[in-house]
Amino acid sequence: MLTERTARALHYDSAIDEVRVDVGDPGRRATGRPRTVQGQLLLDAEGFLVGVDLGGEGLARVLVMLGSHEKVARTTATAISVTGDASGTPMEIRIGWAKGAMRGGEPNPYL
Repeated sequence: MLTERTARALHYDSAIDEVRVDVGDPGRRATGRPRTVQGQLLLDAEGFLVGVDLGGEGLARVLVMLGSHEKVARTTATAISVTGDASGTPMEIRIGWAKGAMRGGEPNPYL
């Protein structure tokens, strides 16, 4: 069983070639320290981000989805920065080298 969260926004920062994915309710804020995890980008056939697998085992495995699972055509392993709220729930995900990893600089069709 997996824990699945829904992304609510995706932002691309061209100055540092980084994608930020906002997760959860807009009223809740990321308050913890960022941690780096080895995760997987879930990409569609055109290279757009459909989701992010933050890893973990069993119920601790977390997926953050922008689109439906059926749209995932391939995965790419990468280091991902995750910041959570006070309970540890992921609230913000940052992915560096975004243009090399995905079509990060283009409007995402899933949000």
